[in-house]
Amino acid sequence: MTAPGYLQVFQRRWAVILTSVVACVGFAAVATAVIPPTYTAKATLFLSVQSPVASLAELSQFSLARVGSYPDLVYSDDVLEQAADELGTDASTGELASLVSASNPTGTVLIEVTAEGPTGADAAGLANAAAAGLAEEVSEIENSPDSTYTVELDVRIPAQAPSSPSAPQRTVILGLGLVTGLALGAILALTLEQFDTRIRTAADVRRVSGLPVFGQLRRRRRLGGHGAPVLEPEADGYLEAALNIRQANGGEVPRFLVLVPTSPTAAPSQVRLGLGRAYAETGRNVLLVEGTPEPGSAVPAIADLAERPGLGELVVSGSTTLSDSVRPVDVSSDAGEVWALPRGLDLPTELVTERRFPALAAAITAHADVAIVQATTATRPLDLHAVASLADVVVVIARYGSTKEADLARVVTDLRLEGLRPIGVVFVDVPQRHHTDLAAGWRSEDFAEAPGPAEVPGPVQVRPVPQAPAAPRPAEPEAPLRKTPGRD
Repeated sequence: MTAPGYLQVFQRRWAVILTSVVACVGFAAVATAVIPPTYTAKATLFLSVQSPVASLAELSQFSLARVGSYPDLVYSDDVLEQAADELGTDASTGELASLVSASNPTGTVLIEVTAEGPTGADAAGLANAAAAGLAEEVSEIENSPDSTYTVELDVRIPAQAPSSPSAPQRTVILGLGLVTGLALGAILALTLEQFDTRIRTAADVRRVSGLPVFGQLRRRRRLGGHGAPVLEPEADGYLEAALNIRQANGGEVPRFLVLVPTSPTAAPSQVRLGLGRAYAETGRNVLLVEGTPEPGSAVPAIADLAERPGLGELVVSGSTTLSDSVRPVDVSSDAGEVWALPRGLDLPTELVTERRFPALAAAITAHADVAIVQATTATRPLDLHAVASLADVVVVIARYGSTKEADLARVVTDLRLEGLRPIGVVFVDVPQRHHTDLAAGWRSEDFAEAPGPAEVPGPVQVRPVPQAPAAPRPAEPEAPLRKTPGRD
């Protein structure tokens, strides 16, 4: 994975990283609050050596040679017992030994005695008591009656009670918590990315299906958080998607456009309505052929069609008269109009649909500039098998960040088994910040050179159009869908 790839993963998984950081920093904050504070104080002793017969150089050499051996004496029982007596504590010499230490700064004749305690006063008292005991211990050892040198350790800088604890170091611990959170969050993000098969990019679509992405439809927006979605074909990406579909179809607007969602929730009703309005913006009349009921649709005009007669009744009767069945959805536009043919209450059998729908489809395309049908292998009365021989353009609808690779692969396989070749994919529910330049991933073979249905790859053959039986009664000619007066 390249650096830009990592950045994209971190951008998508920012919630995981943020959660990890908050958790680790919170744990560090709790740890600093739970750990009892420790105060540290330091007393400094100075070594002086005197001799009536030694020169100054000899005294200096003797001092430096001896001072390095004195710090370890601070752990002796004599020093620690004297310190305990001076402090009046019942602590054992072992407990005191764990609280004190001594060192000799390199090249000096100084001894630094350091002590820790639960309070600043306790730490300073222990440091001074240990320093005094060390001075007395050194004096007893070095100053024998027959010694040439007189050695003295004097407490020159007594320990002072510190105002702030030396441990825990809250800033360091919180910093470590932050770094740990970032590292752990990054590892979790990369791990989840490896096991996450949801599709988010055009590269994912190309890798799984070999198809380009022709549209990015913005995530649904609502007025004040309530009511129907605000559909704006241009701002929400529908016009761009319609234009790209037209270019991929050799510059021809599809007469019979089939939308195939990768899941029941991948293509809600506003997708069909948004594309319908996009084509209506170009002055064309659009008919939405409803193949699935959506009583809970967020688009009132679509939801109202759930309990109305329509497509099912027309197929059962063999009628091609649309006037009494179509319903207006958006006829207030200054350009084209959007109508809908309800799914209907009567569901014909698959055999009846295969025999009678082609004649009805011919009537639909004769009375509308663009017909939009949403179908899958499970929709009734129109499924992919019924529309396979009639569709001139097929587009797969995938939901950004929700559709899985297996779902997309399954839908593309179903289409090709029916003799259909989808021209591309349209993403829905894409956040604005994740919109990308789709054209950068397009290839020359993604676009047809001339109008007409694309060839079906592989050995799968397109099923011939079944001949419709004679209608029970002659179909009366009818006028096209109503146009606004004064319009071509």
